[in-house]
Amino acid sequence: MTLSRSSTVRRNPDLLHAVAGDDILMMSVEAGTYFGLEQVGARIWELVADPITVEQICARLIDEYDVGSDVCEAEVLAFLAHLAEQHIIYVAQE
Repeated sequence: MTLSRSSTVRRNPDLLHAVAGDDILMMSVEAGTYFGLEQVGARIWELVADPITVEQICARLIDEYDVGSDVCEAEVLAFLAHLAEQHIIYVAQE
């Protein structure tokens, strides 16, 4: 699966999650796995509550954090690809 700026992503609704300070703790009952996301990862988790494009995620993060667009896009794409591999998020077919 290839992610791009125009890819739409959303949370896996089957994951249990809880807020712990600035972090998000998640568990997949089906897979028996546990995940933790820190500040920026937790913010991305908030943003993918509803379907959203990578481009929209980056626009929000650029507004909220001191990061350039090229760096943000590269890091968000890599992060989302990892989440998709772990079935934490789903990527809509383009």
